[in-house]
Amino acid sequence: MRLKRILVVLLMLVSVGFLTTHREIKAEPLAKDEEFRGVWVSPLVTDYLGYLSETQFKSELNTIFDNIEYFNMNSIVFHVRIMNDAFYPSIYSNYSRYHQGVKTFDPLAWAIEEAHNRGIEFHAWLNPYRIQNAGASSEAERKALAAKHPALNAASDYRNILGTDSQAILNPGSPAVREFLLNVCEELVTNYDVDAIHFDDYFYIAGIGQDATTALDRAEYELYNPNNLSLENWRREQVDIFIQDLRSLLNNYNLYNGKAIQLGISPSGIYRNGNGQVTYDAYGNAITNGSDTRGFSHYDYYLYADTLKWANEGWIDYLIPQSYWSFTQTNVEFPKVMGWWDAALKYKKCKVYSGMGLYMTSYSWANKQQEAHDQVAYVYNLANVGGHCIFAYQNLQAARNNGDLSLVKQNYWDKVTLPIKMDTLNQIYPNDINELNVELIEGGVRLSFAPATHARRYAIYRSTGPLTYSSDELIAVVGKRTFDDLIYYWDLVDNGVTYNYGVRSLSQSNTPSSGVQKSTAGANMGEPLTLDPITKIDVKGNVYQNEKIEIEVLKVPTLGGVPLEYQVLVSTDGNTYYDPVTTGNNRYDLPQTVVQEFTIPSRNDFYVKVLASNNIATTQSEPFLIDVKENLGSMTIRTLEQDLYYGEVITFEWNHIPGISNYKLQTSTNNVDFEDVGDEYPVVIGPHKCHQQFLVPDYVNILYVRVLGIEGDGEAKSNVLQLTFRENLGKIEGVLINNSDDYYNIVVNEGDQITVSWDVTGYGGDYVIRYSYDGVNFTKTIRDYDRYASAITIVGDCASQTFSANWEYKVYIIIEEAIGNATVKSDIYWIHTVPCMHLFIEDLMKYMFNENKIAVEAAYN
Repeated sequence: MRLKRILVVLLMLVSVGFLTTHREIKAEPLAKDEEFRGVWVSPLVTDYLGYLSETQFKSELNTIFDNIEYFNMNSIVFHVRIMNDAFYPSIYSNYSRYHQGVKTFDPLAWAIEEAHNRGIEFHAWLNPYRIQNAGASSEAERKALAAKHPALNAASDYRNILGTDSQAILNPGSPAVREFLLNVCEELVTNYDVDAIHFDDYFYIAGIGQDATTALDRAEYELYNPNNLSLENWRREQVDIFIQDLRSLLNNYNLYNGKAIQLGISPSGIYRNGNGQVTYDAYGNAITNGSDTRGFSHYDYYLYADTLKWANEGWIDYLIPQSYWSFTQTNVEFPKVMGWWDAALKYKKCKVYSGMGLYMTSYSWANKQQEAHDQVAYVYNLANVGGHCIFAYQNLQAARNNGDLSLVKQNYWDKVTLPIKMDTLNQIYPNDINELNVELIEGGVRLSFAPATHARRYAIYRSTGPLTYSSDELIAVVGKRTFDDLIYYWDLVDNGVTYNYGVRSLSQSNTPSSGVQKSTAGANMGEPLTLDPITKIDVKGNVYQNEKIEIEVLKVPTLGGVPLEYQVLVSTDGNTYYDPVTTGNNRYDLPQTVVQEFTIPSRNDFYVKVLASNNIATTQSEPFLIDVKENLGSMTIRTLEQDLYYGEVITFEWNHIPGISNYKLQTSTNNVDFEDVGDEYPVVIGPHKCHQQFLVPDYVNILYVRVLGIEGDGEAKSNVLQLTFRENLGKIEGVLINNSDDYYNIVVNEGDQITVSWDVTGYGGDYVIRYSYDGVNFTKTIRDYDRYASAITIVGDCASQTFSANWEYKVYIIIEEAIGNATVKSDIYWIHTVPCMHLFIEDLMKYMFNENKIAVEAAYN
């Protein structure tokens, strides 16, 4: 292994060394027995779709875990709090819009358990202060934002919000905010078995002012500044206090609960810009003015994060500077950034890893394959930098196909590694396993053992000679997944060779046990393992005679690196089963699911059973009865409201099918799992139409709605209606048309100027006047009605727009203000217009009948 890496680096130096003098990589990398290999995962950047259904979530997350294992990585940094929300039930925060529609299944608990089942560390990624990436600069906007949050959330008090034209955060200088954030973290670690609390680079934001007399946080600065610090130092102190308090909270929690939960920070790559020189005081603290760079620094404006102090004080366990730049990036060269961090933390326990920007597409990352390789090679030569974390997962996934990490995997991540031992925390010493069972199987060796006390994962070693537990002997790190109370590992090797195996327990602090060994000499042949039954089977489509449905099966986790082969069988009597593929139906083997198409041949109910097996294990599902319905027809459903808001009652209408007396309105957040809405509002059945009201849940962005008509063993089904909801922030008031509030008697002549004015709401959104000729479809703006219409002007508390009347007899108008995902509207008003032609005909008739000819001639001359 070591020789291969030396040769590879030498070849790399020959091939690229003459291209640039910046790629100074030693030919002989340091040997590292432990390493952090992580990846950031977030629905915010579409690494996965969020939670839509249990099957979808498990499928996407299993793919993520599979790719982590493919690259021999050992950590996932998973977003659980993005915008002052939560990916889990919380008394402090609203459920995130990325995890809507969750019922009994807990996505976060499952994700953590699955990570641990695979031996992967789960770092819970939170943005502590960020509320929204939208403006909240006015008091009215902050009050509207505060109204969205539960009472125990600090943002429910608008005075705790710092808002600019583009962002809003919790005020780091507010003691109430710090207490709230500590409560959030404590709730998370109490309810979920996470391995770390992880913050990235969102602390203070730009635009809140740098002058202490006018800054948005001047009240807190004046109130909570006993040491008369400058505004910049005071802001750094506010974040310091929170980090120090969180360290104390985690220390106490770890001590009393036998845990080793880490606290990690991933700031922007540059601490401060300086000359790059580092010396040390008597305590090993770095004396430095910063790295030899000229880029954005997080110590200064505007983040005010003193991460070096946090490391020196022992408040954090690791740092992952976002060192996304390349070797040739001017003024921010990768070696200058990570070389400085390596020196700055030389004598500190705080770990440091390199954040790799695999998403980068600038000229300096043009050759991603080589750049990624060179960065890993460079870090392998830094004594105090212990690994990498990749942003973002979607780029890691793409790298499996496009080769961006092929050289890294070939030369550095070609095998598993032990996770970093966290000596920053109190060590948890795990017990050894009691006994190691070794059996021969077709194509390899199977190990099994009972879980050990205080063990989080297990390191497995193999040697043909005496076992020394060296990194060269390490073949796997497995998690806590058990079958029949045993943990299994399949080693696909020649079982005719005698091997010595060893297993060491690793605790949450990644402290190893002494180890237990056993040889394959004299081992017996073992039988295939019977896994837990397959339980997740979904049916998609109309379950009617002659209709084609899809039977979707969620695969069980892969064992021993050998995929299971699946069969989806059907039966009409529950005894004799056949494969639908033999009757012309297709079956698709997808990465995480198996989809079986099946055309229902008759009105008879039928059974489904799933089998899966390989040379290692076997499993099956219980028989699953599918109830075939008589098709009673179809319905078309619609909503009678145009404006759809959270927390309001809306009405649905659909056509009545004669003979059906039982209708069920159903909703879904994922267009897969539909649930009855209940009988809070009864169905009203009319001669031709049916109606039912429905209370829209709070903070549901998208909802799918359908209706079922049920009579006996028959069923009618409607189309699926997709509805998007917004927040109702009230109504635009004070509307005047040509300075009149007699809205419904406004009459103008064609070509006359019309001025519409209204009171400004204070939300700071974008106004628009829309028009309609039917009073229903307001799809066009007043600029479509009159292309010469003026721009909307705001003077004081009044907004207005002027346009000319056209020849249509009647036009309806409505005023809208868009504020993020919310909309404020006025009532609907209408204006009567007298076309010019009407005026001309009226005057012509008067002239023809000699009615005031002189006046008419004067008017037209």
